[in-house]
This record gives sequence, structure tokens and C-alpha cells, in this order.
Amino acid sequence: PERPCLVVAPDVSWFRASGGRDTFIGRRPVARGVLRRLLEAHRDERGKPVAIDDLLVAGWPGVRVRHASALERLYTTIARLRRMGLSRIIVNHQDGYLIAPSCDVVIADEHTHGPV
Repeated sequence: PERPCLVVAPDVSWFRASGGRDTFIGRRPVARGVLRRLLEAHRDERGKPVAIDDLLVAGWPGVRVRHASALERLYTTIARLRRMGLSRIIVNHQDGYLIAPSCDVVIADEHTHGPV
């Protein structure tokens, strides 16, 4: 069987994209929140993008900031996640962002090791 294209820790503290290395994001709560929301949407409604405003709430819960500044923060966070190995996995869409529908995501268990 083909290997999953993304393995993620249950707490989204690390991930491993196909052919990539383990990437620790445990100290990046914004990136974790945004990625967690994208993963939830992928699990529940594969192929449906997550709206920008929904991702803003996931990354910055309770924070009020000008909309233009919030968008800039989100774009920066998405760009960072892509540079960390998710460039072919996080897809932009006119209605938001999503995990590529063709990507199989596996939540790591005790037999899967993340970064040390």
C-alpha cells in the first residue's frame, strides 16, 4: 500500500510529509492552530476549503486586529507551513485553504516516532 502523504502527531506538535523529515512545530501555537483546523476540515469534509475567517480564529483565538493585518499574519503562517514541508499539501482556493484532497493523513500513534 502507498504510504500516507502526511503523518501528524495527535496534538499537532509535529508532522512528516511524504519524502520529508519530521518537523517540530510544538512551539508555534499559531501554526499548530491553523494546521489543526485544516486537518479537521480534511477529516470531516475532504475537498472543502476552510474560510479565511475560520483560519484566523483557529490561529489567533480571541485576538482582535485589523482585517488587513490579520490577513497578512495568516498568509505569513501559511507560507511558513509550506516552507516547513507542506508546500504541496496546503492548497489555496478562492474560498480559503485546504489540505489537498488527494492527501491521505494519518494521526501518529505510539509506534510512530516524531522528532526527538
